[in-house]
Amino acid sequence: MPLPVYDLQFDDWNEDELARHSVSAREVLQVLDGDPVFFRNKKRHAAQLLMVGPTLGGRMLTVPLAATEIGGVWRPATGWESDADETARYHAARGRRLR
Repeated sequence: MPLPVYDLQFDDWNEDELARHSVSAREVLQVLDGDPVFFRNKKRHAAQLLMVGPTLGGRMLTVPLAATEIGGVWRPATGWESDADETARYHAARGRRLR
């Protein structure tokens, strides 16, 4: 991964946006602290990266991340339960075959 992601920045706005998709900030932090993979966001929004990975509860989440002025600290723009393509990309990046 070309850019380090060490921590995430949350506030009321992005926590509310996550909640609209039934995702909590705690789950997003679980993805970061677990086994995430990062992809460039092809949609070219302010969120340059997509973080994809599992939560401790077994959900697979996709979280667009925007850079902040602090190196290694990123801001989740939103998040959602990963679709089949995002899940497949995650497993391919981890070298796992889907069953």
